[in-house]
Amino acid sequence: MANPTELEIQVLHAICESARQLNSCAALSLRQRLMVALILNRWDWLWEMDHSILMAIEKLSSGNLNLVFEVERMYYRDRT
Repeated sequence: MANPTELEIQVLHAICESARQLNSCAALSLRQRLMVALILNRWDWLWEMDHSILMAIEKLSSGNLNLVFEVERMYYRDRT
């Protein structure tokens, strides 16, 4: 698995924060919506996209999943 760059982490973190504040991920690409829904633990957004958690994980590449894990750690570390 490739390690995500600091820029990729910061950008996805900002996207997550915007989606959380807007309570929507509609303007994002499918890949971004899947990643944001997983990070923010929004199963309802996944449901609206006709995806389960496992389906979302399966659709993302290993590099994207590594990015999801890094941003999730950062996102929840900042919020606690």
